[in-house]
Amino acid sequence: QSAITGDDSKVLANVLDIQPEVIPDAEFATYFDLSGTVEFIRNLLLAKAKPQAAEKQQPPITVVVGLQLPSPLFHYAKQLVNELTCLLKAAADEDEQVKLAGSVQLRLLADTDSCCVDCVTAAHCGCSAVIHYGDACFSRCPHLPVHYVLGCYGNQSAAGRAVSEKLAETILSTVLAGPDCPGKLLLVAPGALHASVLLAARDCLVAKQPSIDVYLATPNPLAGEADRIEGAARFLCGRWVPEPFFNNSDENPTSRVVVHFTTDADSLLGLAVALAFLDIGPVYQCVCQPGDSAIKLDRIDTDRRFKRRMLLSSKAAEARRIGLLVCGCVDSLTPTLDYALGLVRSAGRVPYIVSVGRINPAKLANYADIDAFALIGCYLRALLDSRDYFQPLLSMVELERALNPNRQFAYAYSVDFSDCLPGGRDFVEPPSPAAGPAGDGDGESGAEGQQLVLRNGNLQVALPAGNFLSGRSWRGLDPQLGATPVAQLEKGRSGLAIRYDSEDADNAK
Repeated sequence: QSAITGDDSKVLANVLDIQPEVIPDAEFATYFDLSGTVEFIRNLLLAKAKPQAAEKQQPPITVVVGLQLPSPLFHYAKQLVNELTCLLKAAADEDEQVKLAGSVQLRLLADTDSCCVDCVTAAHCGCSAVIHYGDACFSRCPHLPVHYVLGCYGNQSAAGRAVSEKLAETILSTVLAGPDCPGKLLLVAPGALHASVLLAARDCLVAKQPSIDVYLATPNPLAGEADRIEGAARFLCGRWVPEPFFNNSDENPTSRVVVHFTTDADSLLGLAVALAFLDIGPVYQCVCQPGDSAIKLDRIDTDRRFKRRMLLSSKAAEARRIGLLVCGCVDSLTPTLDYALGLVRSAGRVPYIVSVGRINPAKLANYADIDAFALIGCYLRALLDSRDYFQPLLSMVELERALNPNRQFAYAYSVDFSDCLPGGRDFVEPPSPAAGPAGDGDGESGAEGQQLVLRNGNLQVALPAGNFLSGRSWRGLDPQLGATPVAQLEKGRSGLAIRYDSEDADNAK
């Protein structure tokens, strides 16, 4: 039944199939990083109160901090708020400066997943900062302080040691077996939850294969790992990758191998890792759970995934109307949006900026006139599968490949589109339009927003592209809409088409 005409109570009674994550009581404080969170809130409170220190007789301030929890962790919300409240009260009792600065209010921000920071909800709640729990894409939030709590267990659990040993044995028997043994191995962690397990597995691999350089890519450099990294580290797919891993003096394509660990075989992070390391070497995916010794290790077909993304790029080259779908905080996406508008217009296409919140096939089906959508958001949301959608969904990388003729084809994929923006390491200057925009303009001149543009040597009147969608409505089958006089509704025929009830009455007469 339709969600519009159906019963409203059914929406409230809808039960979501969510697998809650179980955290041992002994690991609660470590997993949620209670001490680090309290220190972050303490520094935030002192920083907010410092500008008012010079003013006399100012009341203590109140800092609102949002706790953004994904659905698998939301059942710990009450316990988390109680623990943080007690620790903040204890910190205020110990430090007189914190006590005089003001108070802290904690507000819960529920979210279905743990990808982007919900800046819009935080603004509606008046939050001065957000504590983000779970794995994250680390998208930039320019006007909002964010403290990431990725979730990390201790290093001394027996289950963790068993999984580490099984991981090392599996990698030694598959990836590192045979004559073509790689010289460098990169272990990509899906989050800090696996970081301690992979760190122990790396130490085991180094002990058994000392000739191989094993590197670890995690969202945050670990305490013991940061000292081991010589030089800079490259931030790729939300992970810090040591720069020495990319330095390759051997021409053998299998000299560098990437192993990505995940709990979900179909995760978008796995696709992002496969595309990001496309030109580096073979990429393997290892599906495992932190407390389970069952491990499945398979090689990813990167060629097939790359061809699918290039197919989307070819569809963008044929599209006339392109929707720029904003999927995140607008402030951080402004440079990408401005570049996309100029790129689409210089290619002679018509751009539409669309912002509908969390996307689904039903929402985008309302824009049937748009030929293709380009997702402007974090690197994970930009790789959504478009099988269930009517129009193809492509990332900005595919759109730029399709509309920038100066871009030469390369067997490589930049997951972070900021590398392709002006100033980025992969930026290629697109050709400038010869004479004004080739598509419908968006500037206004006159009361009705019309303007004159030069097309094929002739001046033509152009209307803003948004007028087409904003003024569009369903007109039905009446070819003379508005010309037919209004009449009252009359009862129509009833019965079967082969013999209506009114026909029986007419025959009886």
